[in-house]
Amino acid sequence: MALSISHTFVSTITDSTDASLVRPSNWNAVHTVSGTVASTDVTFTSVSASTTISAPKYTVTSTTTASAVSIINSTSQTAAYTLKLPVDDGTPGQVLATDGSGVLSWSSVSTSSSAGTSGSTFIGVRLFPAGNEAPTTNFATLDTRSVHPVLDFDDTTAEAAVWTCVMDPSYSGAATGLTFQVAHTITSSSTGTVGWTVELERIGTSLDIDSDNFGTPLTITAAGSTNAGGVVTVLSAATTSTAVISGILAGEMYRIRVKRDVASDNCAGDAELHWASVRQS
Repeated sequence: MALSISHTFVSTITDSTDASLVRPSNWNAVHTVSGTVASTDVTFTSVSASTTISAPKYTVTSTTTASAVSIINSTSQTAAYTLKLPVDDGTPGQVLATDGSGVLSWSSVSTSSSAGTSGSTFIGVRLFPAGNEAPTTNFATLDTRSVHPVLDFDDTTAEAAVWTCVMDPSYSGAATGLTFQVAHTITSSSTGTVGWTVELERIGTSLDIDSDNFGTPLTITAAGSTNAGGVVTVLSAATTSTAVISGILAGEMYRIRVKRDVASDNCAGDAELHWASVRQS
């Protein structure tokens, strides 16, 4: 390795003309010391310059405390590489990310719900009865099934439930598509079919929220409710239609409206919504 050394004290005496002597300018110069470190552990008590050392472990010891930080190479490393640190220490909750070329930067981690789509991550939102923003007319009724909160949807009137959401920051856009799910039980019958429609309204930062502006409805096809009693049925539908998705972008505010598709289903009695979801397909 090579180390650069300079003296704290600098001589102001003028050099003599005898080049065979050690002169003040020699003392004042920066000196380079080269050599080989035989030990596998190298300890720095103070680091003031960029230094490369051929050793698998590097330890930096604080000059004010007994604490130390060790950086250890992988035992399976087969090639040299360089990592360039960020310009600052980031903000709480951020993690180090690489651009693939050794440049590191701080990256924020999404705090959205997690578990199981788009690979292994849920990119979207789950909606529950208590968060419903009931419309002024033809609204689903908040109720309970046993102790479970539900929204009751009539079998003849197209009642609705509405939620305000913010699109997950990791959402990739309409080309990837969205999948909608509705989980329900039925109040008084175990025969017939139950179906749903879902609509999205892009709010963003430009929509006048004094009036509704929902997009084209997506039908979740009516299916037989073969589950008797209080067993939950989950129905779903996916789309890449821009008319349905309404141009919603990652991080934008939007609303979702869920209605029972009474024109197409034929199950008698209320359908009880337990939860709904919208997620990246």
